[in-house]
Amino acid sequence: MSFDFVQLLAWASMAAVCLYSVLLLAMILQFRHARRFDSAAEGTMPPGDWQGVTVLKPCAGADDDLEACLESYFRVRYPRVQLLFGVRSESDPAYPVIQRVMARFPEADSQLFVTGEGAHVSPKISQMEVLSLHAKYEAWWLSDSNTKVHPDTLWDMVAKLGEPNSALVASPIVGDGEKTAGAALENLHLNAYVVSTTYAVKLAADRVAVPGKSMLVRKSALLEVGGWQEIGKYFADDEVLVQGIMEKGYRLHLGTFAVQNVNASGNLKKFYQRHLRWSQIRWRVVPHVALLEFFVAPVLFSTMLVLVAPSAKHAMYFAGALALQVFGDLAMHWIIRGRGMALAHLWVLPLRPFFVAWMLFRGAFSGHVEWRGNDLWMGSRARILTEPPMRVRLRALRSALRG
Repeated sequence: MSFDFVQLLAWASMAAVCLYSVLLLAMILQFRHARRFDSAAEGTMPPGDWQGVTVLKPCAGADDDLEACLESYFRVRYPRVQLLFGVRSESDPAYPVIQRVMARFPEADSQLFVTGEGAHVSPKISQMEVLSLHAKYEAWWLSDSNTKVHPDTLWDMVAKLGEPNSALVASPIVGDGEKTAGAALENLHLNAYVVSTTYAVKLAADRVAVPGKSMLVRKSALLEVGGWQEIGKYFADDEVLVQGIMEKGYRLHLGTFAVQNVNASGNLKKFYQRHLRWSQIRWRVVPHVALLEFFVAPVLFSTMLVLVAPSAKHAMYFAGALALQVFGDLAMHWIIRGRGMALAHLWVLPLRPFFVAWMLFRGAFSGHVEWRGNDLWMGSRARILTEPPMRVRLRALRSALRG
């Protein structure tokens, strides 16, 4: 029995090394078609009859480098763009920042709205629903407040949206700006796994698999999948939107320009809570992908192998897998954003896979979510619940029996 388990670990370790190597190669190949956030701007915008775009920008709190992030949207080179900003109340720290940035660009078509709490548990969806009521145009750029964009991002996305039968263009994101260990770990994981997987999946399956921090979508397509009322029911509103549009037969695209996700001061607790929630989502939406994630960390099975059956050979397996993991993670981190990590943060490199594995394990069994100040639970397909799923099922069963 012991021999079989050791053999199983050895095979799993080799499979993980192969899968990780394929991911690294696929990301490098696909990234040839991408542009980094710090790429030089084009000389002139391509000529054309460009459709109008409304930017829906929900804001909450003083995000890292918020002023520069917001200002980057005023600097996009595009002829017809409407910028709509939302906060839940005038006491929100983002409110004066937005006002300050808007005052610097008086010629821009921009407005700031106090949206209130809204009808959905997700404040982001509630705010975008209110903002969309004031949209002039039929193309909506759904954009998170802590993102910073290249000046040529929008016309590239609009060009892709203009291709036949296209309904959505999502931007790849790049984690940057870390000053703390928690932020360094967050940005490393975004770049070495989340973003690299985005490019690899696009190359292998021509599918968009990216966090919805920057999405250009046709209003008509969003309404076809149920609108805000439908996607507001889920933690994974971006994935529900993507899947719904795919099921309608529309084409989806990955933007050429990476969008910078600014995270400077995040701590380890914030990293843990966010990625535990993301792992819970993946187990409930794409469980096969969640399972494969254990195999995109070759050092995990090699560590188990050397602990269960210590030997010189297994120690060599572990050393090789660890070297591949650290080198690969650092390489993807550098390729995607054009620079590596500060020496003070290098210690997170060998530890990242173990943090992620623990969150994956927890996510498979835990349905409880602490999210945006709310105590919630996650149901099937990452549906937002205000009470444990089992309680919901039992109540539904009692109701059916009575009926």
